[in-house]
Amino acid sequence: MGGKKEHLTRSPIKTEPIYVLKEFKKNIGGTPDSVRKNYVYYSTFSNSEKDEGNAKYLKVIPVRIYNDVGCYWWLTNRSEDLYDMNALDQSAMINFLHRIGNEKGEFINAYGKGYRLDGTRHPHSWSIVDAIECINWIKKCLK
Repeated sequence: MGGKKEHLTRSPIKTEPIYVLKEFKKNIGGTPDSVRKNYVYYSTFSNSEKDEGNAKYLKVIPVRIYNDVGCYWWLTNRSEDLYDMNALDQSAMINFLHRIGNEKGEFINAYGKGYRLDGTRHPHSWSIVDAIECINWIKKCLK
């Protein structure tokens, strides 16, 4: 089975993962293989951990994750698939929160809403969030 490392080497957009990994190594003290405990410590969610990592501390906190899971766009424009996306871990974290009793954990699949200001399609655009609806949700959570 292929892993993340394989996917990074075949992606036409290599600068972001290279930059992020370099920053992680510098600020977390090494690679995930060399200082795994540091990565688990700083991660919100660790699917590979027995207790799912730090997400357990969100048991009573309203959590919303927005993602435009535009798989076709990523395959066509970046040669990336779901293993390259954070939607797998994001949905797993919300599922974990539900399992531990957090009924206010939501994964908002904003499929097809990712567009940049110039009108070009891009799933990682802030347009995936309905601003007014999100503000109303925040106000409701603060009451």
